[in-house]
Amino acid sequence: MNVFLDGRNAVAHWFLSSIAYDGDNKNFEPSVYHLHSETSSLFESYGVSTGKSTLSFSGVSQIEKGAMKSKTRQAAKIIVFDEKGDGKSSPILRIGDNDVEASHAAVVGRLNEEHLYYLESRGLSREMARRLIALGYVLPVGKYFEEAEKDIIVRKVEEGLFDA
Repeated sequence: MNVFLDGRNAVAHWFLSSIAYDGDNKNFEPSVYHLHSETSSLFESYGVSTGKSTLSFSGVSQIEKGAMKSKTRQAAKIIVFDEKGDGKSSPILRIGDNDVEASHAAVVGRLNEEHLYYLESRGLSREMARRLIALGYVLPVGKYFEEAEKDIIVRKVEEGLFDA
């Protein structure tokens, strides 16, 4: 996906949650180009990789020369549930002007066994603990969905669709 912000005060927001499972190889590459001054973009991506799956978030935020006072932010958070799975985040910022705000954040990590142990010590099964952790990674974008759509996401995770 390419977004071109070609007008003063143009805005783009991209929010994504994805679960890679059953050998998926998912790659998301949203890019935004700030062509005018005082534009703004925010890209947030959240994901879970299970089994032998790969999940990748990469993209470019480019502020062109003359796009002063523009703002861009990329943030990605991926948790990898299984040893054979993989996650990757590669935010790229290209800045052509001085008077701008640009930032990025990327977190990719394996499921922490201590977190599972803690949840299990509170009476949850290992499977339920994994599901709750998965929900924590995919539901941050839930605020952008209607309640019925959010319920579908929760139900799919609770049904164990994403278990390795």
